[in-house]
Amino acid sequence: MIEKIVGQMKNSIDSLHRVELLESKLFDRKSENENLKKEIDKLHTELNAEKVMNRETLIKEKYANKEALNELEQYTRINNVVFHGLQDMDKTETPKNTMKLVADVVKKHTGI
Repeated sequence: MIEKIVGQMKNSIDSLHRVELLESKLFDRKSENENLKKEIDKLHTELNAEKVMNRETLIKEKYANKEALNELEQYTRINNVVFHGLQDMDKTETPKNTMKLVADVVKKHTGI
């Protein structure tokens, strides 16, 4: 009977030891999860800050590019001459015909 009681006590002690080990592992996992949650929150905050900075940078670059494009377009038009009041030509006109038309108009109006 004593052997039976000792065996039961031994089993109980083994069970308690296993429960303590499991509780210890569970506590460790909870601590690890809390640390990971804090790290995730920190990374989310950093990511949102980076998104805001990137958005602001892109907006600034967009406006800078618009200004640069406008300046380039203005520069390319510097040698253009615009004639108002001429009849529209069809799209099949050749550059030679266009040049002749321009030369005729300039000669007619300026005498050059």
